Amino acid sequence: ATPAKAPAEPPAAPAAPKIMTTQFEAVRDLLRRGQEDASPAALTPQQVIMVFFAYFSGFRERNNIAGDIDLSTKQKQMVVLMIQSNLMQANSAKDFWPLLCAELGSGKDSEVKQLLFDLTGLPN
Repeated sequence: ATPAKAPAEPPAAPAAPKIMTTQFEAVRDLLRRGQEDASPAALTPQQVIMVFFAYFSGFRERNNIAGDIDLSTKQKQMVVLMIQSNLMQANSAKDFWPLLCAELGSGKDSEVKQLLFDLTGLPN
């Protein structure tokens, strides 16, 4: 006599997407997604800038953070300069995104801290 097989376990329900609650989580997620999906070698600088802003717009939407991204002209120029200067240093996804995210998340510069707050809608 063979022992009766236990009934198969039902498949686990997919986990609900995790709500991100810190700027650090947002920058870490940008790093992961950028490296996976947005190689600067395959994009123009303008497209990289669009990817950057699309990420933060989507981030706010995915995490139910009210309001649109509203940056000053100076903040927009900061983003363009950060992206362009990092593109000069690295053109591969594995190198570019860590450089950009390190600069964005370093917390050393009060203007960059304010930029990250305005992009994410989250306190640091």
